[in-house]
Amino acid sequence: MRSLVIEDEPQIGAYLGRLIGQLRGIVDIRQVPFGAKQALGNFKYDMAIVDRMLPTAMALDTSRREPELPERPAFIM
Repeated sequence: MRSLVIEDEPQIGAYLGRLIGQLRGIVDIRQVPFGAKQALGNFKYDMAIVDRMLPTAMALDTSRREPELPERPAFIM
């Protein structure tokens, strides 16, 4: 399982990465939505965990603009 964590606080992102890693999953961590959009375009993710309170207010845009992906991941906010 490949997961994407979009979290602007490095400690929280690292914690989530460790938790998912313990389940033998592959985890990519991005701190900004722009990097997340690029990652979503480059890899097939099974799940994306998005910080709803991102300072750029783009958390919702990241999940709303991805329906055109061939295999859209499950988004957890």
